[in-house]
Amino acid sequence: MPLLGLPLITIGGVILCFIALVYCFPSEPSSDHLYRKAVYFGALPNAATKSVAHGVKFNGHPKIVHIYGVARDKEGGIFLPLPYSSLTLNQNVSLYATAFDVCIKTNEDYSEYTDTLVVIEYLES
Repeated sequence: MPLLGLPLITIGGVILCFIALVYCFPSEPSSDHLYRKAVYFGALPNAATKSVAHGVKFNGHPKIVHIYGVARDKEGGIFLPLPYSSLTLNQNVSLYATAFDVCIKTNEDYSEYTDTLVVIEYLES
C-alpha cells in the first residue's frame, strides 16, 4: 500500500519509498519535461562492467541529467551508494548510462551486493 500516496518499490522484501521534489529553472525557456525512471539492476559485477537495458525511448539525442543508485548486500545490512568513491582506487564503482543501457564498472568483486536499484533522470520534449 502506498505511503501517503507515494510510489513504493519492494526489493527482496525491503520496501523503498521514493520522495522527490525537483525544481528546474532553465536559463532559456524549454518545452522539455523532467522524467525519472528506476531500473532494477540485479547483482553488481565481479571486477567487470555489466550493462542492463533501461528501456527509455529517447526522441532524438538522449538528455540524461542525473544518474544514481544504491546496492544492497545479500544479508541486507549494508547499502552501497552508487557511484561509489573510495580512497583505495580499485574499490571505486563507476555508474554511467548510454542511450540504451545503465552500466556499472567494478575493479574488484562486488557480487555480494545482489540487489541494485539505479535511478535515471532525463529530459524529454
